[in-house]
This record gives sequence, C-alpha cells and structure tokens, in this order.
Amino acid sequence: MAKSYRCISSLIECPPVCNLCETSVSVHSRCLECQEFLCENCRKVHSKGKATKSHKIIQIYGNRDALPFTKFIKCTDHEKSDVIMYCQNCESLVCSECIAITHSGHLFQQIDSVYNVKVEELEMRLAGIENDSLKEISLHIKRTKFKKRHKKSEIEFLKERIIQLTEVQKKVLEKRRDCILNDLDDHFNTSEKILNETEMDLNLIKTELKDCQQIIYKSLSSCERIGVIRSANSTKEKLDKIDVSKGVPAIESPSFEKSDLDADICLGVVSFSLNMNGGDTVSETTNGVKVETSVAGVLDTDYRFISSVCQLSGGYSWTGSSSGDTIMLVHHNDDLQKVSELNVTADDMAHLAADNILVTCPDDPIIQTVSTIDGSSQTFLDVSPLYPTGIHINGNKDILVSMVEGHRYSFKVDSQRKVVRYSSDKNIKSEYQFAGTKRLFTYPYKLCENTNSDVCVVDKSGAFTGRLVMLDQSGSLRFTYNGTSSMDQKPTFDPRDVVCDSLGRVIISDCGNHTLHILDHDGDIICHINTIKLGIKYPWSLSLESYVKLWIGCKAEPEKSDTAKLYVIETDIDQMCII
Repeated sequence: MAKSYRCISSLIECPPVCNLCETSVSVHSRCLECQEFLCENCRKVHSKGKATKSHKIIQIYGNRDALPFTKFIKCTDHEKSDVIMYCQNCESLVCSECIAITHSGHLFQQIDSVYNVKVEELEMRLAGIENDSLKEISLHIKRTKFKKRHKKSEIEFLKERIIQLTEVQKKVLEKRRDCILNDLDDHFNTSEKILNETEMDLNLIKTELKDCQQIIYKSLSSCERIGVIRSANSTKEKLDKIDVSKGVPAIESPSFEKSDLDADICLGVVSFSLNMNGGDTVSETTNGVKVETSVAGVLDTDYRFISSVCQLSGGYSWTGSSSGDTIMLVHHNDDLQKVSELNVTADDMAHLAADNILVTCPDDPIIQTVSTIDGSSQTFLDVSPLYPTGIHINGNKDILVSMVEGHRYSFKVDSQRKVVRYSSDKNIKSEYQFAGTKRLFTYPYKLCENTNSDVCVVDKSGAFTGRLVMLDQSGSLRFTYNGTSSMDQKPTFDPRDVVCDSLGRVIISDCGNHTLHILDHDGDIICHINTIKLGIKYPWSLSLESYVKLWIGCKAEPEKSDTAKLYVIETDIDQMCII
C-alpha cells in the first residue's frame, strides 16, 4: 500500500486540476515520486496501483482557491523537480529528491510559515537599514566631507600665516618658508587622499545598503513567497558582510611654532571690522591687519543671565542659566530661533551623546544626565562632598569637571578646589589642584581643553574678579593671564567663560568690561574686542561652532529690568585669524 504521510508544508503551489483525472479541482495530495498533484479519488487509486503503491504521497492542506496558482519553482539542485518544502537544518527550499536523498532526517517547515517569518525578518532588517545603518553611514559621510573642508581651511590658514611671518625677513627665510609650505601641501594631499578613500568606502557601503533596501522593497511588494524567502537569505548574507561602523579616520593636525622660522615677529596680530546686522562698521586696529566680522543673530531670552551655551551640530545649541528653571534649544539659520525648552536648571552643560547632555546645577554635588527628548534626568556622577562648577567633554570623550568644597567664595584653608579628568566610563584619570605645595585655583569656575590637551580654567577670586589658568596635560602650570591694561577697561579682569579653537588660541569673555580677549597658545595677547561697540553688553558664556561662529550668552544690564540676550558672531574663516 502506498505510504501517505503529512508533510509539514501546507503551502504548495497547486495546479488548477488533478494531474491524473484532469477534471477534479479539489487537489489535496501529491506523489513525490511522480511529482503529480492528486485529488482524493485519484490518490486512493494511486495508492493501490501495483507500480505506484510504494510511492510516497504527501497531503497538501488548504485548497487551490485559498492558495494562488503560480508557475512551479524548480529546485536548484534537481532541475526537473519543483520545490515543495523548506529545510530548517539547511535553511533552503527543497524538492522531493532533496528530501529523500540529501536532506534525509532533517526538519521541514511549512513554506507559508517560513514566508510569514521571513516577511517579518525582512521588515525588521529594512527598519534596521533605514533607521540605523543608512543614517550612520550618511552621518559618517557628512562628517568626512566636513573634515575635508575644515582640513583645507586649516591648511590654507597656516600657509597664509606663514607667508605673513616671512615677509619681514623674506630673503633670509624664503628657502625655509618654501620647505614648510611644501610639507603642509604634502600633509594636505595625504590627508585629502585618506579622506577621499574613506568617502569612497563609505559611499560603497551606502550603495550596498541601498541595493539591499531595493531588493527587500521589491520582494515585499511582489508578495511572492519563494522570492521573499530567497531575498531574506541573500540580504542576510550581504548585510552580515557590511561594516557600518567604519567612521572618519583620525588625522593628526599639522603644527607650526615660532621657532620653525626663528623670526622675532609678532604673531597673529589682527584687527576687526565689526558690522552689527547692517549697522555702522566699527574698527579696532592692532598693527593694521583687518578682518570683517558681523553679528549674525540675536535672541531675547527669559534669563537674567545665560551661564552656559552647549553646542550641538547643525546650528543648534542648548542654553541655560543657574538662575532659571529651564534650558532652551536654539537654532541659528538666518537668525536665532527658540525651538523648545525643558524644565531643567543648568549652571553648565556638555554634550554627552545624541540625545543626552551632562548638567551641573548650583549647590548640587550631582552631575546629571538629562534626556533632551523628555527632560528626564538621572545621576551620572556624584562628586560630594564637593560641588561641580564647570564641565567639558573633549574629543577623546574625557570628561573634565571643575569642583569646589564649599559654597561660592566661602572657603576653609584646607578646602578642596580642583579640576578632575574622568574617562568616559567615569574613572578618575588625573586631578589638578596643586603646583608643588601651592594651590592652582581659588575658585575654578569654567574650563575647556585645547587640541594639545592643555586645560584652560577660569579661576574666580571674587564675584567680579578672576584670571585664566592654563595647565598642560600633566597638570603643570603653563601660564596665568590676568587681563591687559592696553585697552580702555576697568582695573579688574572679570572672566566668565573660555573656549579654544582648532589651533589652540584662547577666547575669554570679560563680562564686566564688555570685552573678548584672544590669546595665542602661549598666553600672549593677540587682540581684544570691545563688544559694546557691537551692541553686545556683559558677555558671559561662550561656545564655538565649527570654527566659524562664536555664540555669546550675555547678562542683563543690572540697572534695568530687561532679560539677557543670546548672540552669534559670524566671521569669514579664510580671513579671520581668531575664529
């Protein structure tokens, strides 16, 4: 008697009628040896026939009306046989010969069940491509292009700076100058080649992801079960080979020191031509070099003073105040516009990750991680019994925190006042508090780090007095800066914030004197900007965007009831020697 057994597969592509009687449309079985589809009557006859009673017959659940009729799909290993099941062990479609010979003893699954699973799998994979992989690759490409532009500007700036330095002793230094310029060109060519190769690799990955995306779209839209299963398997193999973690390579920035040309020339002395949104041009000249700068945006806030500006990408920044109860997301395009706000009090902020910032609060020992999506917060670091005052995250993801033991300027003789460097996993890497037996700080308030890993600290000695302290990475004192008497200002220096550009130059806000001080990396004054001539009063917090735009958060005038303003100063990077 012919063997009739239940195949786990219920989705067989059925013909319109029985292959034997060619009249019945109720097809429920198939002979694996003959590869014929059978109605119930023909199955009984087939099972009793002398030549066919030993044949294996499988039952097909469902009926022709429930399952669409399509052309038979041939087995890739046996061209004359149609696929009828899915082998779980081998993850492949198989025919009757495969089942009997090469897949004996394996587990088989319904093709329609596999189809449903693979549809879900492909939809999840498509979501992964569209929500994660493509976005990550596009971000890497964007960063690579930006780094190429910045690298070119950086090299062009250095070349121009060298040319200016050598003009005084041109004949003596011409040979050395050409040598350095060639080195810089070689550096740029090498950097450009690396970045071009990286961009090509990233675009290739993007193309491969797009190909997988199109394959999945095509398979899902066709609803053809076999095609979906094969697409699921093929795209899995392709995506497993794609590395979307490939990022922008680290390229060391070129350096240039005074000793490279051994010329006693004042470096980087500049002046500014400042244009206030179409107003009159204001010039301040030091040794006759002129650069044009304009106020590119102004925004009135609800704060009495803006104690922190936290830079994001794409022209966005979070602003906050230790005297307020909200932080505000601001976007700069043609002007400054408020986007949203969260109920958070912030003395200082630093951008931790895509949707998280670190926040210090007045008289609170806890540094919080704040979600920029919903404003929820959790403890990131508890520095008690000290209180954090300033926070900065460098390019290596090190977290620098200035902190004091006590409130404001009420200190005991032995109270701690220091800067601590943490790794990204919150382990202490180093502490800066003493130079020998002498204290480095009175009240470390705000801080940042330059490209040489030098730490710049605004050290307050009183509510309206202070200085800048520069330390190298080991904690040794490089220099202190107490302001300059070469400008029309009050006797006291009132620093509130500090930022550094890509060449290590230092920009300090001098709130009480309505002034920005710009120093070179050795602490020598390059120039100062009297911001009141721009209409900017009481500059407090600073943030540098893409080495082109300087954001300035201000304090409201003490004698008035108005609120603080936020400004963006924009300067042509090819001409400016500061930003």
